[in-house]
Amino acid sequence: MDIKYDVPAPPAGALECTISLGQRKMRSMRLAKMPLGRLLGLQLAHFSSLYWAVQLVVIVCILLSTGSGKESARFAVLVYAGAANALGCPELLRDISCSMSEIERSCRISGAKLLAARMLIIACADLLGLTLTAVIVSSKFGTALALPLIMGAALLFSSSFLTLLALRLLPFVRSRAGALSLSLVISAALGIVCLSVVWSTGVWALACAVSLVLLAAQTWHELSDIESRKGKSIWNYL
Repeated sequence: MDIKYDVPAPPAGALECTISLGQRKMRSMRLAKMPLGRLLGLQLAHFSSLYWAVQLVVIVCILLSTGSGKESARFAVLVYAGAANALGCPELLRDISCSMSEIERSCRISGAKLLAARMLIIACADLLGLTLTAVIVSSKFGTALALPLIMGAALLFSSSFLTLLALRLLPFVRSRAGALSLSLVISAALGIVCLSVVWSTGVWALACAVSLVLLAAQTWHELSDIESRKGKSIWNYL
């Protein structure tokens, strides 16, 4: 049985007045700026403990690995760089996998700052781990420090750039498992390419610089896209 309710129409001018008051209130809101240290601390608390555990396991495995010469050093550093990219990208999709993107889109507080804080934490952890890994393998296998470090940075930057680009071009990947699988495939493919080429330190430094610029540009694009969505849902009604 269909039940129909008669909803009385609002008085003339009441709807426009309500919208005007809502707009005035929202525009008058001033959000207190959160210190960078507190923002990073809050985001750091939400990182999965598995992320840090796997980082430590990878470094320990590299420390316990056997081998000698440049090839072993290159392989160990590239393994860490690929693993770091595979671990970091799912963390960037935590808001999507936990269905938080709708909330961020409907709030005046943009998710761009939160994403930037997470990316800064991941970048610092990856670069610190990469430097530690390069120091370990250069000492363990008796090679120079510069080449393994630059190679690892080039793979880390390029694989991160291609993973972010792929996530942009493949909108159906919206889970942490999907992002992890995608980043693993990209990291493995690039790692094989890096192992198969023999470049000088200068060429690797150029590749590292180019990949860093591309990663920075893609990251800026992602943050700008999130910033442009700020308050979109609310302002559709106000």
